[in-house]
Amino acid sequence: MATTQKTTTTTRKEWQPNEKQTMFMNALKVLGTATFRVIKNYILEHNGETIATGSVNVLTTKQYVGTREEEFDVETTTTYHYPTGDITETKVSKKKEKVYFLIAEADRQTFAQTNATAKTSKKDIPAEDDLDEADLVDMED
Repeated sequence: MATTQKTTTTTRKEWQPNEKQTMFMNALKVLGTATFRVIKNYILEHNGETIATGSVNVLTTKQYVGTREEEFDVETTTTYHYPTGDITETKVSKKKEKVYFLIAEADRQTFAQTNATAKTSKKDIPAEDDLDEADLVDMED
């Protein structure tokens, strides 16, 4: 009995950002560099949409968006409501927070290019070959 094999070909679609990811990048086009909280507020005000970090994490792995830590002066105002009246306190402090920025298409590397660079920069010498004679200890008495 002869068997027949089915051959199927699939075409792989190139990845494209979804609607929320596109909103995120459009916000960065206007804002430049901004914290997630600022971007989230901008999207809510201009698009009426909420956004979470999970929906934009892929933008950093695909190198559409970059991140870095920055330190800011932050002013926090707290109002305490008492039966005799309100007391408002303002505190200024420094806060480190991640900021996002767009990466130009010309500056993006593909995952394969990044891996190829990493592989060629590794030493092909086994760790034992890096030892000096002074590092070797005679274990026999």
